[in-house]
Amino acid sequence: MKKRKGCIFRIKTWEILESVVLALIMETPDHGYSLVERISEFGINPSVLEQGVIYRILRNLEQRGLISSKWETEGSGAAKRIYNISEEGKTYLINFVGLEREKVKKLNEIFIKIDTLLKKESEYES
Repeated sequence: MKKRKGCIFRIKTWEILESVVLALIMETPDHGYSLVERISEFGINPSVLEQGVIYRILRNLEQRGLISSKWETEGSGAAKRIYNISEEGKTYLINFVGLEREKVKKLNEIFIKIDTLLKKESEYES
C-alpha cells in the first residue's frame, strides 16, 4: 500500500501508545510493569497489547531522549527501572496532542458536512 503524501488523517497506533506512555510517566514516574497495568486508565485493555510492546516503546522513547530511567534498588523485591519524562518528552507530547487534535477537528468538520448531506438526502426521499 502506497503512502499518500499530504494525508492529514494518518494516525499510527504506535504513536498513540507512545503518547499514552509519556502521559502516564508525566503523571507519575513508574516502572514498565506498572505502566502496563495503568494503560487501562486510557481505555486500552492491556491484554490486547503484544507482549513486550510497552518495553519496546520505553526503549525507543529513551533512545530519542523523551524519557530517562534509573534503577531503583531500595526496598524489597527485585530492582526496578523507573522512567521519568524529559523536557523534550513534554514538548513532544504537547506537539503530538496539538497535531492530533487538529486532525480530529478536521474529521469532525467532514462528518458534520456528510451528516448534513445525508439528512438533506433523507428529506428528499420522504
